[in-house]
Amino acid sequence: SAAFIGRVEETCVFVLGGVSSSGASPRVIGSYGPGAEEKTSLGGALNAISDEAFMGCDFVYVYLGDSMTKIGARAFKGCAGMVYIEIPASVTKIGEDAFSGCGKLTIGCAAGSAAQAYAGAQGIRVEIIP
Repeated sequence: SAAFIGRVEETCVFVLGGVSSSGASPRVIGSYGPGAEEKTSLGGALNAISDEAFMGCDFVYVYLGDSMTKIGARAFKGCAGMVYIEIPASVTKIGEDAFSGCGKLTIGCAAGSAAQAYAGAQGIRVEIIP
């Protein structure tokens, strides 16, 4: 089955895999609308991203909802085209090699957050956001 998880502007994203508040498993299976090929939103219903949930996906920009608390091991491994992910301060755990193979990546996050600490330890560029 598929669940509608988020909307960025007028782009709708359908996902399957991960852990949501309803217990469903989101993983991207398609999107449509302006900029669908460029932006993906994982909205407020998603609480955690499972290990290897989005490994190798063709993301460019990813924005995680404020209800997110965990990103699993290798969750975005091999997403070579991903240039930016915004991780809210609510994320307190980021698994091993979550962004391995994402050489173009910049992580947008709050100062002092777990995401900033993770990025620093892994040598990933950081953009501090309020």
